[in-house]
Amino acid sequence: MDQDARIFRLEDTLSHLAEAQVRTEAAVSRLAEAQARTEEQLVRQGVQIERLTEQVQALVSWQRGEAGRREGERYERDVVRRALVLFNGGQGGTPDQPEVQRRVSVLLQSLLAEDILAAEADPTLADLLWWKGDRVAVVEIAVQVNGEDVRRAVQRAKTLQQGGAQAMAMVIGENWATPDTRERAHTLGIDWKVNADLSEGFLSFRRLPAESGNGTG
Repeated sequence: MDQDARIFRLEDTLSHLAEAQVRTEAAVSRLAEAQARTEEQLVRQGVQIERLTEQVQALVSWQRGEAGRREGERYERDVVRRALVLFNGGQGGTPDQPEVQRRVSVLLQSLLAEDILAAEADPTLADLLWWKGDRVAVVEIAVQVNGEDVRRAVQRAKTLQQGGAQAMAMVIGENWATPDTRERAHTLGIDWKVNADLSEGFLSFRRLPAESGNGTG
């Protein structure tokens, strides 16, 4: 084979190699694009999974909150219905009952003429008002009694005291939210029935002579 033929064949081979390289580079480029699309899809899927997880967690949290709220409402209704037994007689009920409203309105008449009560100090938002003789218990009810329950009971009882009532702050529940809550209640001088934990003031209130008639609760 003469030199020209060899050169021609070499150039042809190099041309094929160049074409092959171009095809390889094109294939690599397509693979890179496909990989990029796959990674983008994975990122989108990851975001979707994260959002779905957040939605599921939010739903679970809402369901737990709703279950807790319903449990609290049932517990509160049960305590109100049992007030006559819990307090060993007396009269009262929730502040939306007409007789309770009448008695509270008399006590608040002078205060309401001066200002609008803040919600946390408003005894008409208490969970239960219960009278025995001249004493009235201003009660906050919760499955787990926390510091806010204690604070509201104190402030709402003080409002009735300002109106001339012999009002005592009280909390009723199944558990203390924290040991500090009980200590705070003791420090503030309020009374309680938290499951089997009964304050002396609660027991003293039970020992007061019961009024005639049935409780409105």
